[in-house]
Amino acid sequence: MKRARIHRFADGGTSVQANPSSDATANLTKLRVGGTTYGVPTVAANPSGSPTTDLTKVTIGGTDYNVGVTTLDGLTDVSVSNPSNGQALVYDNSQWQPGTVATSVALNDLTDVTVSATPSDGQALAYNLSNSRWQPSDLMTVMYTPVDFVSYNNQPADSVWSVGSGTTENDSNRREHMYDNSRNYQTDYTYFINTTGAATSANPAELIYTPASPQIITEFESWARYQSSTVGNDNMYPATIKVYGYTGQQYVELVPDDGLQTISFTQKSGATPTSDNSLHSMTFNSSKTSYQKYKFTMYDVFNSDYPQNIIIGELNLRGYTRTAAISSLGDVGNVSTTTPSDGQALVYSSNQWVPGTAGGFSCQIFRVTTNQTVTGSDTLIDDYAVPNNALNANLGSYVSVSSGIFSFSKTGFYRVDLTILGSRSGNTSSSNHHNGYIMTSNDGGSNYEASARAITQEGSGGDSASTSAVLSVTDLTNSKVKVEYFNTAGQIDGSSTQTKSFIMFSRIGDAQA
Repeated sequence: MKRARIHRFADGGTSVQANPSSDATANLTKLRVGGTTYGVPTVAANPSGSPTTDLTKVTIGGTDYNVGVTTLDGLTDVSVSNPSNGQALVYDNSQWQPGTVATSVALNDLTDVTVSATPSDGQALAYNLSNSRWQPSDLMTVMYTPVDFVSYNNQPADSVWSVGSGTTENDSNRREHMYDNSRNYQTDYTYFINTTGAATSANPAELIYTPASPQIITEFESWARYQSSTVGNDNMYPATIKVYGYTGQQYVELVPDDGLQTISFTQKSGATPTSDNSLHSMTFNSSKTSYQKYKFTMYDVFNSDYPQNIIIGELNLRGYTRTAAISSLGDVGNVSTTTPSDGQALVYSSNQWVPGTAGGFSCQIFRVTTNQTVTGSDTLIDDYAVPNNALNANLGSYVSVSSGIFSFSKTGFYRVDLTILGSRSGNTSSSNHHNGYIMTSNDGGSNYEASARAITQEGSGGDSASTSAVLSVTDLTNSKVKVEYFNTAGQIDGSSTQTKSFIMFSRIGDAQA
């Protein structure tokens, strides 16, 4: 009998011991791997491999077992074949393998979303039934109202102002003099801001306006101070002013519509601020976007003796308030602009609201205009007209007739009433029978069946008979109705001037799924 001796195995950290607690020269009957002892019916170390290599596989009872795994590809549920940079292990049904994991998706990457242009501020995604896609849309008509946010007539609290990093102010209590309707120089009422060193594009003075809620500012106008007796220090004013809006994450520059941010200094007379004596007058933000706060950077002071000091004689901010308001129903995007008739209501049809009959109710009557004199059965009545007598009218137009066949233009439940007037018409028999049938088809008129019958045996002056049916019309193409009659003798009376025999359709409700 063969004997086995195992001295030591280098297995990457897994401890392997043969025949623990017994002579290593005995028959190999037990194997301890990683602290667990296994009974061994048949053991082969590194089958088909060199006995001098590290022990990485053991065959026990015909089954191969990994003793130590040092690479991902050594795991049985991992398949690693030429991964690319940036790939990750992705589980695919039964194993892990290299794959690409999406880290971010843009809204426009979704197959049912169309964002072909930059949405306007305040728009939302609305579903368009015509193309089965979500797309930017106004929730309703938006109205913009011009307003002065900062001016003599609309003075904000001093707390809305602050200065940026590297900027100081002479006295926060003097902020109110930026909109006191006077740019006249007064020692105790002049407001100015300063930088350490000259105010330049790399080191601008920063004035920040933070309203209580986001505002749409589209115009900035400012004035230098004014000292009537002499120019004095009126030119302590910046050549360049830039405007920035804060989105909640970052400031974005709001370039003036005419691109002009830098001006040349001109002495302007008049202590009262007017449009004629302002120096900077800029319009911007044509998209009317609201921002949480605004930053004004100022630099290149005209006064070379005080390049770090900026005096603000007067400052105005103008813009808009936005309200979602409608002045008429026609302003709403999915409402038809068709002029309605008296008594109509808005009815939803083909993805928009249109003038129509409230609830979709309709009532239409068609009178038989000629006498129906054929004797025998299965005779079609095909002479109809809408009554045109005084005050007579039909409500709605969901049912139409052509060559005696009635069709529908709107699904729903319809009540159908048929009345016939039978008379002798010269025949002396008092036992003449007259039958009228409401015939219905659900296959476009290929086949009809009698849904209801009216029968009369007229007296000497003629007698009327009526019948009714309620129809569920769900297929506008294949739903058809006609009237047939049967006379034993005599006739069914018709008239073009008054209603004697007729059929009436009343739409009484919407179709049900």
